[in-house]
Amino acid sequence: MLSNLWQTTVQLPFAINLTVYIVLIVIALGLLFFIFRRGRAAGFVMRWTTQDILILAIMGVLLEVYDNLIGDQFITPIIKLLPAGDVLHDLALNDIPYMFLLMVGIALIRKPGVATALVFLNFLLMQLLYPGDKSSVLWWPYGIYQGVLVDAYIVLRGPRIYWRSQTGRQCLTDL
Repeated sequence: MLSNLWQTTVQLPFAINLTVYIVLIVIALGLLFFIFRRGRAAGFVMRWTTQDILILAIMGVLLEVYDNLIGDQFITPIIKLLPAGDVLHDLALNDIPYMFLLMVGIALIRKPGVATALVFLNFLLMQLLYPGDKSSVLWWPYGIYQGVLVDAYIVLRGPRIYWRSQTGRQCLTDL
């Protein structure tokens, strides 16, 4: 339903496509540089430990297992069978467990760049397990942009995003 709005048959010349792609790469690199610099200035611990890398690997695999195996193969077909299935699918109801796993990974590692790393690892595993038309380096910005905005939000909030609130209730990341 809503996903049909983005489908187009407009073909742009090669020079315009190349220019847009280069601009997108520069924006992605600029955002990653911003996350690194702002994270360091905000007082985040920037050093990744072996434990952080292992958690990243485990959570990346869990994200891939849910995203492409459980979510796409089982949950999405069930949602599409429902009377309002197209609307529920457009609202990303089937991606709620994926978002939960992503937030758990962010809460466990607590470093700037972790959302980008998790989503990009998920994207790389998808390319390895399900080769097709999106299996090339040219699609890597797609995997980066999905996490870089979450990381930008985290570093803009500062390290206090992981602190307890003043009311005594725990934040999601304190669990």
